Amino acid sequence: MNEIIFPTEPIIGRVAYLALLAITLFIFIRRVYLVYSIVRIGKGRFSDRFDRPLERIKVFLHHVLLQSRHIREPVGGIAHVLIFWGFIFYLLSYLNDPFLRGILPEYSILIIDSPYYLFILDLAGIVVLIGVILALYRRVVIRPPSLENKWDAWLTLALIVTVVSLNYVFNAAKIALNPIYPTPLVSGAIANLIPISIAELVYHVAWWIHTVSLFCFMIFIVYSKHLHMLLSPFSVLFTELRGNGYLERVELGEEEESYGAEKLNEFRWRDIFNAFVCAFCGRCDRACPAFNSYSVLSPRELIFKQFRKYAFTEGKKYLSGNKDVKSVFEYVPSENLWDCYLCLACTIRCPVYIEHYNLIIQMRRKLLEVGEIDPGIQEALTNFYRYGNSFGRPPRERPFWTKKLDFKIKDARKEKVEYLWYVGDYASYHPALQDITRITAKVFKALGLDFGILYEAEQNAGNDVRRIGEEGLFEILVEKNKSTLERAKFDKIITTDPHTYNALKNDYPSYGASYPVYHYVEILNKLIDPSKIVKKLNYKVTYHDPCYLGRYNGQYDAPRELLRKLGVEVLEMKRNRELSFCCGAGGGMIWKMEERKGKRPAVIRVEEAYNTGAELLVVACPKDYVMFVDAVKGAGLEGKLRVVDIAELVAEALGISHQ
Repeated sequence: MNEIIFPTEPIIGRVAYLALLAITLFIFIRRVYLVYSIVRIGKGRFSDRFDRPLERIKVFLHHVLLQSRHIREPVGGIAHVLIFWGFIFYLLSYLNDPFLRGILPEYSILIIDSPYYLFILDLAGIVVLIGVILALYRRVVIRPPSLENKWDAWLTLALIVTVVSLNYVFNAAKIALNPIYPTPLVSGAIANLIPISIAELVYHVAWWIHTVSLFCFMIFIVYSKHLHMLLSPFSVLFTELRGNGYLERVELGEEEESYGAEKLNEFRWRDIFNAFVCAFCGRCDRACPAFNSYSVLSPRELIFKQFRKYAFTEGKKYLSGNKDVKSVFEYVPSENLWDCYLCLACTIRCPVYIEHYNLIIQMRRKLLEVGEIDPGIQEALTNFYRYGNSFGRPPRERPFWTKKLDFKIKDARKEKVEYLWYVGDYASYHPALQDITRITAKVFKALGLDFGILYEAEQNAGNDVRRIGEEGLFEILVEKNKSTLERAKFDKIITTDPHTYNALKNDYPSYGASYPVYHYVEILNKLIDPSKIVKKLNYKVTYHDPCYLGRYNGQYDAPRELLRKLGVEVLEMKRNRELSFCCGAGGGMIWKMEERKGKRPAVIRVEEAYNTGAELLVVACPKDYVMFVDAVKGAGLEGKLRVVDIAELVAEALGISHQ
């Protein structure tokens, strides 16, 4: 048994190590403190995200330790999980060597320095190297869209391999000098190749190169996109728990002079933090309907290259005492913001929980103040101001669709009903939808639903108005609708429009208007039973998950259960449930006039639906119906794929005539 001299036991080794450690920690802490200081420029308190600690811990365990969002992309996800968990064990060992023993060679954490832990490290190293091989396979062979092969990605993998390999070598040298039991697999094999005469030299050289590589890795992390390795656990821990796409109420006053944000200190601290958390992985781009159609928008570029550059550049200027920072629009092109559908696909797919939607809406609010907006969207907003709907039609025409019914729908303003049906603009005014709205009314009546409507007193709930960025107009609509709802006589609200559903359920409670709100697929699924079905349907169908029903509110099972009760065969599209591909109508973009070259999201979606082999594309959203009927024509699929509302299938199963 040979006594091993630890590399920092000689005084010169100790001095060299302490100097390297001091330089590394200085650079590391200085950079981290700069990021922290820039984030603190933003509005709000960190403590605002300290609520519901048990739920936060649950989210942390699920998405950080279990890496649940990463594994949605199997090869890259598994590679990330293997590297992550392998390095968890390495990080524990680094607390002992080099950090503790580098300073105090005579001390060590006994468990970590034991032969048994060396055996665990050996296995961890194998796990990490397998992860690296998978990562290389993904980068070289698979190459997912928007995955960039830049030098920093290769340097990261090289540093990982270097650190792991050198760890094997200096552990092997220790084993060669002092055989232990159990003998680690890889380190033991390498130990057999090291002559005793040079084992200590190998140990010292490998230890020093490994330590310097580790210190370089620490500095590289905080100066590259890999800063996310340090910040992402906090991003997940401090995520928004009040629902997907939750927007805080903005009250103008002494502290808030504007609804929007343009200067760095006008953004929330979380928005600035998001820019530094981004890993530039491209998952958001691969999910984004705008990026995958004809848009110039790249969520990744927006967060990492544009807003991150803005935060760093103007943040350092602000911290130096120059409070007159530039506008964010000198870094972020406004056309990018107006291409977003606010569908939440990027947010749901993001493994580090970046909240893209809030940042985009704040900048949209500021653009509206200066009148930089698409003419079509501006016209829709003007119609909302004047008429309370996007069609620019008089309120008295809103209930005209009821005239062709052979029964009178109750007026919830005058008589008590269990369900107030909040019909919505599109279902009320759009000619292509009025027949479906009448069919839905017949289905409600046939199933014994006690319901009524507000007739001409109903106005748009304001969901898309708010996500366009017109917060002031949204508040006007809320106050008008709130006043109407307070006078109406009902127990619950039912709506066929997911946009209305989201606004009434998630936005209105902040304004003192809180009601039980249901989407019609929820109620129909509860009311339908085999005894009421007179005709089993034999269609092959595929179902499209609306963004504001699915990603925003987690309603995935009810429509599928309902369809199966009707007897149809449900064929899932490749992108379904929370990975559903947006139709392109959300965020107010259905009113946008400007078009660009390329396929629209709705065309991409109907082609995906057709490729399932389904004969019917089933929707549960009026805007989806309008978008997809038009897209079927644009894709040349007329006569091959038919778009139907789910209520039409229920009516057919119940034997209800369209007449």
